[in-house]
Amino acid sequence: MKKNSIFVILAMFVANCIFAQNSIMDFYKAQEKALKNPNQPGGGFKVIPIKQDVKNGFISYKTEPPLGFLIGGTDSRTDMGYFVAKNGKKFVASASIMKIEGMGWSGEMPAFYKLVNGELVSITEEFLPFEKSSEMSNGVPEHRRVCTKIPQIGTTIQIGSIDPKKGESSFQVSYEMQFNVNDGTFNIIKK
Repeated sequence: MKKNSIFVILAMFVANCIFAQNSIMDFYKAQEKALKNPNQPGGGFKVIPIKQDVKNGFISYKTEPPLGFLIGGTDSRTDMGYFVAKNGKKFVASASIMKIEGMGWSGEMPAFYKLVNGELVSITEEFLPFEKSSEMSNGVPEHRRVCTKIPQIGTTIQIGSIDPKKGESSFQVSYEMQFNVNDGTFNIIKK
């Protein structure tokens, strides 16, 4: 009887550890589920993985919108990076880049999400309050557009600008968000 009790307690402990931990795939699956939602106007998006580096907590995917949605979008990609702090805080940073017919390439500021009951919940304002987000995006010259690079290896997010005609090959970094692994925050450094 004692062996059975120990086995049950050990099995519960292992199961709790396994299910309590998240990986980049948990966040990706939650995002995929939200994008595939058929109740959206025009239907759900088709999500196509480009690169899955689960070991380094990175995934890159593209989406194909339903008919009639985002007409003119010829190429897009979203990168998602998984961050885990020593204090137990777990979240992802996400950013997209898209080429739109007649407008060229455009990116965006990073967005941050935590996972709650299998769904993504935005925590962007925790890391990038509106004032800081505006300050960082307003520093981009008129002829360029904001773009964010989520790291596949490392923990520094780069925010900068791109030429809408050239895309990512023209990326110029303006800010770095350096992850503090101890407390799960970012130090923002102007370049």
